[in-house]
Amino acid sequence: MKKLHFFLVVLILIGTVPARSQVGPKTMDPNNQKIKEIAVKVDDAGWVYLDKGKKLSYDEIFTRYKDAFGLGNSDEISSGHLKPTDY
Repeated sequence: MKKLHFFLVVLILIGTVPARSQVGPKTMDPNNQKIKEIAVKVDDAGWVYLDKGKKLSYDEIFTRYKDAFGLGNSDEISSGHLKPTDY
């Protein structure tokens, strides 16, 4: 369930990047070395598949690798859990 939650958050973040950028999502840039450090692949739709061997925490991904995901100073991430009544 945590993996699903994490990938949903990543998908939402990646989905907001094109709205701010005319070039395309930063995660899909083939020269993005930070993403290459933590991902085993980034598919054509922008999904980032993280390397399980890196054992990164949620906080670390969106603080240490904030720029790699195209996040700015005013962007923030919070973790939470959805309950059936939340949507």
